[in-house]
Amino acid sequence: MRYLKCTKKLLEEMDTQPDSSESDDDGILGDWYANLLSIERKKCVLFVNEKTRFCFLMVDLKRVHIKNLAVVFRDGLFSALLSEGYQAPMIEHIISEYDTLSYGKATDRTVLGSMTEYAKTYDYWLASEGGLARCNLKAINKKMNDMLMGMGKPKEYIRGSELLKACYPPTSKPLEV
Repeated sequence: MRYLKCTKKLLEEMDTQPDSSESDDDGILGDWYANLLSIERKKCVLFVNEKTRFCFLMVDLKRVHIKNLAVVFRDGLFSALLSEGYQAPMIEHIISEYDTLSYGKATDRTVLGSMTEYAKTYDYWLASEGGLARCNLKAINKKMNDMLMGMGKPKEYIRGSELLKACYPPTSKPLEV
C-alpha cells in the first residue's frame, strides 16, 4: 500500500485522520507528498514524489475534489507523465502502484523543503504567464520537472524528470515490480 503524505493543512481540509502505519514496501517511486496551496484564491494541491522530486500541480479544486484526493492524484499523475512523453500502457503500469492509497502525515523535512521551493517557483511561473486563467499548466509542470533541485547530503542537484526516467525509461516495457 502506498501513501499520499499530506501536510496538516491538507489533512484538515480533507477532514481525515492520517494512517499511522508504515508503507508495506518501497516500490519503485515510493510515496508522494501533497500540500494544499491557495493561488489566486483558488485551492490547489502540489504533489511531489519523495524519491525523484517529480512534481505536478492540480488547480482550482473544489472541496469534493479534495475529499477524493486519490482520484485527483491519479488523474494529475497521468497527465504529468503524458507530458513527459510516456505512452498510456507505461503510465497505467506506473499508476497501478497507486491503486490503493492511504493518507499519512508529511514528515520528511527535505521533501517539505523541496515543496516550499516548488510552491515559490510555481507562483513565479503562473504570474509570468498571466495567472491561472491564461497559463499553460502542462508546460509549467514540465518546466518545474526540468528545474534543478537540491537533494540529499551531500547536496546533489537533480532534475525530477531525469530521476523519473531513470526509474521508468519512457520507451521501454514496464518494469516488473
